[in-house]
Amino acid sequence: MKLFIAASSATAALAQFDSSSANTMVTVDVVGLHDYIEAGTSTNLTCSWTLPVDADAEFNADDFQLFWKLDISENNHKSLLSWRAGDKDPMKYKTNYANGLIFDPNFEELDPTQRQSASLFIPDVPIAYDGLTYSCEVHWGGTYGEENVDLTVYQNAEVVELAKITDTLEGRDELIGNETVAAPESYDVAECTVRSVYPEPATVTFLLNGVEHAVDASDVNPNADGTFDASATLTLAPEGQFDGAGVSCISVAAPTAVTIQNDESYTFPVEVFYYTDEVSIEVNGAATAISDEDYYVIEGNSYQVTCNANGNPAPLVTIRKSDGTTISDSDDIVAVRNDKVELTCEASNDSPANETYTLGQAVSDYASIDVYYIDSPVAGADDQATYDTEYTKTCSASGNPSPKIQWTRAGTSTVISERDLVLGKVTYSDEAEYTCTATNTAGSQSDSFDLSVDGPCVVRTEEPVSGTSGEGEHASLSIKCVVDGPRENACKITWSGPIGLEDVFSTSKQLEKPDGSVLSFTNLVKLNEPTEFTCTASNSYGVRSATAQVDEENEPACCQPNRQASLGTGAIVGIVIAIPAILIILGAAVFFCRKQQQDKDDTCVEEGDDAADAEKQPLQASEPDGEGGDAGDDAV
Repeated sequence: MKLFIAASSATAALAQFDSSSANTMVTVDVVGLHDYIEAGTSTNLTCSWTLPVDADAEFNADDFQLFWKLDISENNHKSLLSWRAGDKDPMKYKTNYANGLIFDPNFEELDPTQRQSASLFIPDVPIAYDGLTYSCEVHWGGTYGEENVDLTVYQNAEVVELAKITDTLEGRDELIGNETVAAPESYDVAECTVRSVYPEPATVTFLLNGVEHAVDASDVNPNADGTFDASATLTLAPEGQFDGAGVSCISVAAPTAVTIQNDESYTFPVEVFYYTDEVSIEVNGAATAISDEDYYVIEGNSYQVTCNANGNPAPLVTIRKSDGTTISDSDDIVAVRNDKVELTCEASNDSPANETYTLGQAVSDYASIDVYYIDSPVAGADDQATYDTEYTKTCSASGNPSPKIQWTRAGTSTVISERDLVLGKVTYSDEAEYTCTATNTAGSQSDSFDLSVDGPCVVRTEEPVSGTSGEGEHASLSIKCVVDGPRENACKITWSGPIGLEDVFSTSKQLEKPDGSVLSFTNLVKLNEPTEFTCTASNSYGVRSATAQVDEENEPACCQPNRQASLGTGAIVGIVIAIPAILIILGAAVFFCRKQQQDKDDTCVEEGDDAADAEKQPLQASEPDGEGGDAGDDAV
């Protein structure tokens, strides 16, 4: 857009302009409906404007004027029409110009503050209008705005002619006698002529299988109506990319760079004889590509090999394995373990016996096919581990590629180990079925085994549970002994307690399963002092025990009705029986010692004293190897 300020020599209609009102300027824009106009068609040029913001308050019909002007030549403008807002007969402003064509503004008597555009209609645009500049001027008071638009006119070819020169291109060298004659580097294939096109074409466009190939115009002649005739020749090298291509010609009107018309007046195919220069192996079926040359197939699946090669005449194709044997495209090959196949595809042009063209060089491609497989892993037979020791189990599996080994436990999918199953301090809770799974690209295989645990009994007692069976001196008591042990080497459970309470063990029992034992007393004599009960479990590994203490201070009131220190009936009877027995033993010991050598007297007396002391201690079970005492202390 160009914005002009009227000078002091402006016409009387513009004399009211004041430089102090320079901010009240008119903005003008002109656009055509088409960037390019085809000759013989009609178009509209639209002029739009923006008046100052205070135009409504100051509007006067005489203050607004619109002019369309045409730039005929440099510095030579012709006014086509003018229009004033107050005019009531816009028809009188129709202007005859350029061979009698009529330019009709199609204006209506409207307030220009309400209407912001007006169009100039140009019918039947001739080629002569190409390059003309149209201007729109809008005047408002002492200012005016102006904008230009250029017309670009084109005409597509009315006739497209294609003439075949040759449809055979020989790209092979010919053997004449003892001499080899090289093939031509290129051939003139076709000539295309376009007629009555505008503007003057610089190129003529051929189509090869639908792909445009622009060729410089070699013969351009003007016509009386301003259009041009032009022709060009398509030249092709004898290359495989053009073999079988369909040749045609179209008209593209410059400078649109767009195909306006696609008149295919004639199409013919081209045959090119050329040497094989591309070959490729394609492996199909159950084969999977690793790279451009490497494939793999799962054992037992089948695949096919295809060798693709260009060239005309069709080349001889040979597919060879690394051992020299050949295979054909139609063969179904079954993948066999350890049979990695290296393939070579070789292709070269053949020549009929009646032709004298030289054979091309053989072209090759390569492929490698590996066979993937996986065998079932070997976890081994059912096994046994020893309690509180480390256990390791190895799982072996073969496959290609090398499989990944994982161990899981029955009932869970959590991986507990890789390759080797390693259990640190084995416990009886480790008894389970374990599965070894081998996985690679070929699939997954599994094997399982049962693990049992053997070893000593593990004993612990829980807090005694007391309850009243009735008021008085009797109460009930329940003590639970929990034993963990091997399934096959069952733990036998027994109870022991203080002297004088042997009668309460009539309920003791031996369990063949290590699920614990409960010692229950009913009609129990009151316990008025701390009392220990010992649970003993034994198997072939030895004896383990644990002690539960019934503490008078911690027992419920029902079980401690009297805190006086007194012996129960059973205890009194036990003491009465034990004192005579001790006296008899001591007398026998003295008599025996007198008959022995003098130097042994002291020893014998000490042994008798030890025996007497043992009778005075409460009855307790112990472990020969010394481990049971520790276990019992830990449990309590």
